Amino acid sequence: MPYGPIWTGSLYQSANRLAHLYFLREIAKADAWLVNIYFLDDRGYKPTSRDEWTPALAKVKAELGIANVSIPYASEVFLPAIEA
Repeated sequence: MPYGPIWTGSLYQSANRLAHLYFLREIAKADAWLVNIYFLDDRGYKPTSRDEWTPALAKVKAELGIANVSIPYASEVFLPAIEA
């Protein structure tokens, strides 16, 4: 049985983004930031409110083992979806 969170499962994209942030900042010594953008109430895809995003993102962080961790140079932005 693996020890700790499995970063190669269904959350590999989230894990990859964090790994790239680490690589760019710590290994390549590049100024890099990770900004995850979440769209609110996108009627063209799947309407998701801030109240729905919050527990979903908490679950993702828990599964990745970073639930109560502040990731330097990473942030989340919530934007209202607009119709084109």
